[in-house]
Amino acid sequence: MKKFIVLLAATIVLASCSSKESTQTSTENVTKAETSVELKLTSEEKEKIAAVLASRLAGRPLLRDTDAYSGLMYVQLLNLNDTKQEELYLLYKTAKGYEEEVLGMKDGEVASLYSGTLDSAKAQRSIVMRNDHYFLASTIEYDKDDYTMRKAAYYHVGTNKKLVVDEGVFLQTVTGSQTLTNKSKNLVTKEQPTVQQYQEMVHSYKVKQKVVANDAGTLTMNIPYIEAKNTLNDVYRKLIRKNYVVTNPVDPISDEERVDLQARIAALSLFHKDRQFGNLTNKELSEFVAKDVVHGALRFFDTSFTEVTESTKSLGGYKYVGYNRTDLDAYMKKLFNQTPTYEDVKFENSQLPYDLIATKQYIYLPQLKSIPKASIPVIQQLSLLQNDQLYVELDFVELHNNPNGFTEDTFFTPVKNWSDEMRQAIQYSQPKKGYAIVKKVDGAYVIQQLIFNKVLDFQTQLQQ
Repeated sequence: MKKFIVLLAATIVLASCSSKESTQTSTENVTKAETSVELKLTSEEKEKIAAVLASRLAGRPLLRDTDAYSGLMYVQLLNLNDTKQEELYLLYKTAKGYEEEVLGMKDGEVASLYSGTLDSAKAQRSIVMRNDHYFLASTIEYDKDDYTMRKAAYYHVGTNKKLVVDEGVFLQTVTGSQTLTNKSKNLVTKEQPTVQQYQEMVHSYKVKQKVVANDAGTLTMNIPYIEAKNTLNDVYRKLIRKNYVVTNPVDPISDEERVDLQARIAALSLFHKDRQFGNLTNKELSEFVAKDVVHGALRFFDTSFTEVTESTKSLGGYKYVGYNRTDLDAYMKKLFNQTPTYEDVKFENSQLPYDLIATKQYIYLPQLKSIPKASIPVIQQLSLLQNDQLYVELDFVELHNNPNGFTEDTFFTPVKNWSDEMRQAIQYSQPKKGYAIVKKVDGAYVIQQLIFNKVLDFQTQLQQ
């Protein structure tokens, strides 16, 4: 049965290649379509579409499909809605998953004819051709009630901003059997198909490109980067007879930079309040140190302050630990992008004589009997914005008070790579979301904003 299902899966997108007659005919059709450079668009319409594409790319190249980046991944001019006029197909990787959009001309202006999200746990997408028209093929396979379910459909763009089924079959087979059940049907006629009818229908399509494939529940881009870049240049040449020029290249962030950036975001994120950084007053900076930094992730893991502890004092029955400012101030400047000048801090309703005591050589902080719970940020995605700015999407994972035996670096790796012991330190609840805007200044990353309970979609990022 499993061999049959695998074979059946292959026929959905590849079976046409096994038919010499259909392949020959389809190849002729593909050649005919791809050698026709002239689009049935006016010069003005071509320029408008090119302008929209340029604004979406924002001077950047197509982005590789990695965990670190999101953005526009693939573009193609295709005839998707029977108007004899090519439309622009766009594929984005965003925080929500894979987003696709089809842009075309409507009343002389560029309009979104379709936009939607691919289910990253189920769907895979191919671009196929039939009768000089292109279709977006969707293939889904899943198990339900001891049945192996398979749905294959071919869509074109409708007039209602939705994809319209052209042809396809919904197949349902009992595990261990090659016989279709009475729930199987043709998506157009509602009649129960035979396997032979299904294969004949699939053979009539020519697979042009597999855009995203489902591999163990995860969508991955299946188009090599160089090929996708060539496609982008081909689109531009057809529109404005020029290659696309990259003016804002992606600047990869190294693993070391990623760990350093996450450590500094962690130091500022325990108290979940939206923050703007830059030109802080002495009082504001002192309060940040007394509350966020000291009670935050750095003190929670005791990773940066231990070696600079040199002095202690008692005041009002409380023990205070002194941290040498020679070393500490350098880290504070890295956090806040300014040379720190501290003031004594006394919070309202605080039981302590002082929450921070500043001297010329030390800052003194109270030694707490219990450490507050920490919500450690885990970087999920990085996107390069304009003007050397990074959009950093975060998951805030709430931890127990004392996860002993873990180094600080453990928390700077993706959650999916954590050990079972590490997962036991997590309070099992949905991670809170948030993001940071980070600017690269003189080779260093400076945190500008820290926002909680919100993430930005790709288009919003471009408008920052």
